[in-house]
Amino acid sequence: MTKKETPGYKGCGMALRVLSRRAATKALSIAGMSAFGLSAILTSPRALAQNTSQSWDAPVKGDFVYGEDSAAVTVIEYASLTCGACGGFHTQAFGQIKRELIDTGKMRFIYRHYPLDGLALRAAAAVSCLSPVVFSSMLHLLYTRQRYWVTADDPKETLIQLFGQAGINADTFEACWHDEDRIQTIVDTRLDAERRFGIEATPSFIIDGEVHRGGRPYSFFANLV
Repeated sequence: MTKKETPGYKGCGMALRVLSRRAATKALSIAGMSAFGLSAILTSPRALAQNTSQSWDAPVKGDFVYGEDSAAVTVIEYASLTCGACGGFHTQAFGQIKRELIDTGKMRFIYRHYPLDGLALRAAAAVSCLSPVVFSSMLHLLYTRQRYWVTADDPKETLIQLFGQAGINADTFEACWHDEDRIQTIVDTRLDAERRFGIEATPSFIIDGEVHRGGRPYSFFANLV
């Protein structure tokens, strides 16, 4: 699998490269998960990769798909909700991509979770519970307020407040946060990304089956259509 990086590549690698060491420590200890919490799940007997025989651009369980299947170009993004570079891409480039490429039918964009730490994993489970309309707006909110909730003294409580702004009550949030089947699906997706595409950092984009690592500007995506 060919991997291409942007000159001056900016991305998030494994857990301790997320935002800051202080933020990563909090993220990994969230909800009673130790610093080895995500690693333990990734190496557990239940952590099985998904079917790799399907086409590279076929959506998998847990994906959020923007755009139409008829679009000429498909892009898959692997992203972690606690990754600063992912936040930069979604707050600086994605809005224009959606307006000018996705909403005009030129591009289908698949958002796929690749959590780098325990907090990203639980937050991904929570946001994945939401309806498509609410998911899109909540994802935008989580990235625009990323530093606020990731570095908070109590990230989970801060997330409950942010979800509340989108009309999601605390009971619903808690149910999603603790949905072990959903969490396992996200873990399986990450394992599949590593085994199938060699993904090891976020954001990473798959285009025509080829891996492009690091945040990209709008112009990069515009040149694909």
